[in-house]
Amino acid sequence: MIDTGLKGIHGEKIVYDSKISGIIEDRILRLYADIQWDDIKYTDNMLLDCYSSATIEGARTSLNSVNSAIKSRNMKNKSDIMVINCITAINFIKSLQLNEDSILKSWEIIVDDVCDNEGSRGTKYRSGMVYVGNSVKVIHTPQKPELIQENMNKLINYISSSSTISDTFISHFYFVYIHPFCDGNGRLARVLNSKQLYDLGYTNIFKVPISNTILNNIKGYYRQLEKSEMPAGNNRLNITPFVVYMLQVLEETLKLLSVSDGKINSMEAEIYNFMKKHHGAELTVKKCSLKFSMSESQARNILNLMVNKGTLLKNKDGNTNYYSINFLK
Repeated sequence: MIDTGLKGIHGEKIVYDSKISGIIEDRILRLYADIQWDDIKYTDNMLLDCYSSATIEGARTSLNSVNSAIKSRNMKNKSDIMVINCITAINFIKSLQLNEDSILKSWEIIVDDVCDNEGSRGTKYRSGMVYVGNSVKVIHTPQKPELIQENMNKLINYISSSSTISDTFISHFYFVYIHPFCDGNGRLARVLNSKQLYDLGYTNIFKVPISNTILNNIKGYYRQLEKSEMPAGNNRLNITPFVVYMLQVLEETLKLLSVSDGKINSMEAEIYNFMKKHHGAELTVKKCSLKFSMSESQARNILNLMVNKGTLLKNKDGNTNYYSINFLK
């Protein structure tokens, strides 16, 4: 086990298994090197990533709605704003040094006009307690407000000395573990994670919709966070479950880019995610056009393109075509 040098809320050593993570990192490096990055659209995939990240945190919108809001500059829908703020934060921090000032300013962008828990906002970090969980269960009780500054100092020092992909996911874990802000911690953690990878030389990382893969297995995201926060004996927190989960998420996302010839269409991804979440539900052209607010001609073209790529299967019953997920792909 490697001691990260970071400390838990109760003074625990935060450790992880570098052997397991190292094996996955090697696979990721090979995948990243083999992808034809020039074929991948930066804007589409960054939009998909930010849409997915905001959806994880409760946004309820569609990619069409966000695109319309951007084009019309009609920023009235909170969910649309959550997505657009993520895009703005990425464009803001991408070329800056990762330090306390850039993190604070990025957070202001993330929560602009959509901040919850304003009563705990504070002058820098949150001034009150927040809790991670749902209406049934508290999953995590984060750091006390008076100790956040000390933890953030340690995190920023850790970020400055990071040299591996695993280091970026350790930083991601620690950020959400501390939960330094009253709102927007998850969205900002994922932006900062990609920024760290970018700084390590993975300059195409903002073309990789990592959050979309997390969204497709959101239970795993929270489950591995919860596992990593459980005491592991000898006053330690073993965060290997979360680090490995995130490495596998990145690997799976890169594989998707690779098998689709370097092209992920955001609408295709939205259709695929809908079908997957509804237990492999079948779609017809008409149902697709109604669900995703497009013409039947557009729906037919997209569905058939997904069939050609091997993502979907097409079966005919009478005069009606039914499209289903190709689970064998």
